[in-house]
Amino acid sequence: ALPISIEKLAPNFGIKVLYKERFDPSLRDFKTILSKARVFKPDVFYVVSFPPSLDIIGQELQTLGIRNISSSAAFGISAKPELFEGLWYNDGNFVDVTFRSRFEKAFPGVRFNVRSAPYGYDIFRMFVKAFESGEDVTAYLSNLTEYDGMAGKITKTAGSRNFHSQPGLWIIKNGKAEPLAN
Repeated sequence: ALPISIEKLAPNFGIKVLYKERFDPSLRDFKTILSKARVFKPDVFYVVSFPPSLDIIGQELQTLGIRNISSSAAFGISAKPELFEGLWYNDGNFVDVTFRSRFEKAFPGVRFNVRSAPYGYDIFRMFVKAFESGEDVTAYLSNLTEYDGMAGKITKTAGSRNFHSQPGLWIIKNGKAEPLAN
């Protein structure tokens, strides 16, 4: 599956989508789909899925010797990240390099999720600041246009509801997601 936003923007960057296929989440054999896609000899296989499908796709790609794989966040949520060893992807960002180690120390055995943890922490801190401000919480949060937190500086246009953040680049190294660059 290819996110609609990527498919729409791809031509603007000289990228041609050669093959795409959506599949039922219960599917557990991707050999036919991968064989169909392979015929087009793509420069990159863009994978969008969740475990367990993601891990089955990863194993089948590895078995086929396909390593020109890209994704957004998927490698980091894999139950078997070692299948994607050495591959980079974009995901959430965090600027405090000690945040992950503090998280892992506070929650031993709980897998760190870069897609959620820094943003969840920042949202919680925004609410704390809103309550501590003494202002109406809704008004405080509505008027907030930037916040500098664990995910870096996030911003929004006055009057809008959506914050924008800088993505981070990640690589699977020794079976674990590591920041490539922030």
